[in-house]
Amino acid sequence: MKKMKKTVLAVAVGCVLTLTILAFVFLNPFGGSIKTEELLGSWTGSQGAQLTLHEDGTLSAVNIPTEFADVDAIAVRQFSGQGSWSLEEKSTLADQQIDVTLDASDGTRTSVRLRVRGDGVRDGIYIPVSEDSPKKFVFRKS
Repeated sequence: MKKMKKTVLAVAVGCVLTLTILAFVFLNPFGGSIKTEELLGSWTGSQGAQLTLHEDGTLSAVNIPTEFADVDAIAVRQFSGQGSWSLEEKSTLADQQIDVTLDASDGTRTSVRLRVRGDGVRDGIYIPVSEDSPKKFVFRKS
C-alpha cells in the first residue's frame, strides 16, 4: 500500500510539473521577436511620437521619448531628428532588442533601446520606462 501511495504521488507531481511547463510555454511565449523587413516603415506612439525605420539602417524620429517621469510612461524629454537603427539577433528568452542612435543637430548623440513586444507587427515595439518598472511606451505600426 505504501509503495502504491508513493507511485501515485510521483505520477501526480510529474503531471503537475508537465502542466506547469506546458502552460509556461503556451501562455508566456519566449519573448518578442520580429524580422527586419517587418520593422521597416512608420511606428506611432502616444504624445505625438513617430519613428520611421528605413531599409538602409537610417531613421526619422519625431517626439521620441528619451527620459520618463519616475512613475508614469509620460515623456519628460523627447527627441526629433535623424539617426540610425539596428536589430539585435534574438538569442535569449527575453524580448528582441532594437538599438537606436539619435543624432541631434548640435552633434550630440542619444541612444535608446527599444524592445519587441510579442509578435512585433501585431503587438508593437516599446521603450521600457525603466528597468524597475513594468510600464512601457508602446509604438504600433502605422
